[in-house]
Amino acid sequence: MEPFRHRPSLKCLAALAVTIPSAVGFQHSQQRHLTTQDYASLGLSPWQRLFDAPKADSIRQCSRYYTNNSHFASQGRRQAEWTQARWEEFGIPQTQLDPHEVEVDFPDGQELTLLDIGNKDKVVLHETSLIEDNIPGPGEDEPPFLPAILGGTLAGNVTAQYVYVNFGLPQDYEDLARVNISVRGKIIITKTVFGSSFLERFNVSVNRVVQMRAAFDMGAVGFIQYTDPQLDGNITEANGYLPFPDGPARPPSMIERGSAGVGDGHSIPAIPISYADAIPILRALNGHGPVADNLGDRWKGGGLEAYGVQYNVGPSPPNIALNLYTNRKYVKRTVHNTIGKIPGREFPNEVIILGGHRDAWGPGAGDAVSGICALSEIARILGAALRRGWAPRRTIMLASWEGEEIGTVGSRGWLKDNISWLNSSLVGYLNVVVAGAGSKFHALGSPLMTNVLRLASEDVPPPGNNVNYWNGAIGMGSGGDANPFQNNYCFSTLDFGLTNAPGEPVFPYHSLFDSEDWIDRFGDPDREYSIFTTKLWLSLATTLSEPLLLPFLAADYGVSLKEMADELRSKAPSTIDLDFSPLYTALEDFHQGCVAHDAYGQSLVQSSQGLAKKSVLNDIKEVNRKYITLERFFADPDKTLGSRAVNLILPGGSYYIHSLGFPQLRDQIGIGNWSGAEEQMNKIIGQIEKATGFLKPGA
Repeated sequence: MEPFRHRPSLKCLAALAVTIPSAVGFQHSQQRHLTTQDYASLGLSPWQRLFDAPKADSIRQCSRYYTNNSHFASQGRRQAEWTQARWEEFGIPQTQLDPHEVEVDFPDGQELTLLDIGNKDKVVLHETSLIEDNIPGPGEDEPPFLPAILGGTLAGNVTAQYVYVNFGLPQDYEDLARVNISVRGKIIITKTVFGSSFLERFNVSVNRVVQMRAAFDMGAVGFIQYTDPQLDGNITEANGYLPFPDGPARPPSMIERGSAGVGDGHSIPAIPISYADAIPILRALNGHGPVADNLGDRWKGGGLEAYGVQYNVGPSPPNIALNLYTNRKYVKRTVHNTIGKIPGREFPNEVIILGGHRDAWGPGAGDAVSGICALSEIARILGAALRRGWAPRRTIMLASWEGEEIGTVGSRGWLKDNISWLNSSLVGYLNVVVAGAGSKFHALGSPLMTNVLRLASEDVPPPGNNVNYWNGAIGMGSGGDANPFQNNYCFSTLDFGLTNAPGEPVFPYHSLFDSEDWIDRFGDPDREYSIFTTKLWLSLATTLSEPLLLPFLAADYGVSLKEMADELRSKAPSTIDLDFSPLYTALEDFHQGCVAHDAYGQSLVQSSQGLAKKSVLNDIKEVNRKYITLERFFADPDKTLGSRAVNLILPGGSYYIHSLGFPQLRDQIGIGNWSGAEEQMNKIIGQIEKATGFLKPGA
């Protein structure tokens, strides 16, 4: 890792420095800086005087650069260097490139063919294209965009009958088994799950990795995934909407790429296809096996009936088979993170990190270029504020990660290298992947961030007319690079952003249509959504960086834990052999301890007004230290921080997945392993009791 590059120190603007009254509270730095409180005392909004407004043209310029060529993981060194130079130009005082060597798999030849193998000579019935039609080309001398790929899956050459398995959930295979249909030795074809409001109605938590693991466990030999218009609600060609680029509907040739490997060898050859290529494959199942609608409500509603698909599950007749060929090239490559740092004027060892990833499966204008360009705008705005004499009370860091799409390898590498100081210093990690692709707001992460978001959102006008964009709660899960921070190291995180709501243009997620053209036409033409996200992100950062007492409420955590326990107990099977009463006793004690800790912190702030004693400042620092450290008590005591599935309380899972609390305990209950469930329950109770003791004054 290269050392931080330092800019020359920036002088305060004299005209401002002489007109600002003394700061409220404690001020220990030698140089006088302007604060948000200073501007408030003059009757000026920070947005009027301290922070420039985000600029749509600046966001567009940034997006045009990043989407100009393929920037799949390990292809981004030039973008990392450009990002560093841009941040330095904006005035970020310290920057560095942070490289990590990783293994990356690239497609190296692949085919998917529908065959009639009934005769000696095989007859090709349909050959899939494996890349979108009329896609944007890369810039001059730039690498081309990737064809269809599901990363982390096995190479192979398989010819077999196939079965339609709906969403490929473990429950779907149970439904098939009830009608005596097995997928062992067969290729399966399944729908993608991104953005499925249909699955949300069933409270189903699923992603590609879950789908792949289920297929492997059931003995399938190949995995095909396609994007069904069922995902798109009413915005379909069948309902009269034109597909992109002429209209808001899903393009028939769109292919959703992504990672599907489970990382433990439990994988099979796999490839994603478009619904245009899925149609002949599914039509060949017509009349073979049960109709999907007859297998239950979760199987209903496929969106290809207008194209002659009857959604029979198969298996395909003995003479009809798929040949799946996919080869992989595994290479050692380097991913490059770009890190920026603005040292805090008073508490430099307390750090807030704002981060997002640059790498993408295609142009990535929505995912994740819109997020990284919002971060670029924050760098520009903060740099301008620094030139006006402002500096944050706590250190603010910016992180442009590479390698999120192949397992968050960039952020994981950085975390591993920096964990020794992060453990005592990281106040919170704020993550954005999609800043502007529609009006639907999501926020998920640590319950400790609830009050922070509540306060930050008060100063930011809502996007459009959506005054009720946030319901006041933070969902379970952690998106993108927030995942290793929360689930592997147990730091406080918040992942948020704006994607398409039901009835809005279809977001061409992880496809080559996720382009600047789509954003300009449908996703965020005026960059209104990206501007909102930028403002909220910056407001969150300053809400954490500026107050003497961190604006957390531990009581929010206590309330959330009780809600998680209620939900888990209410949905547990009636045959459950597990006593929840000790958990509820521990939760009640924890909540009371949280309320007392919050009240103690507030009392210290009230006593610190005016000329406070140094001892009160030290007491406030101690309250803050406990807020910073609290999450680490929810790590599995039998695992090392940094390993997978460390967090006993909060689940992984992106914003489009319905995630629930107590993930390891929930898993043991789900499989009826009562001894394993009791073991997990005892771990949770033990860690909650330790956290309760830690919050007591003097502990």
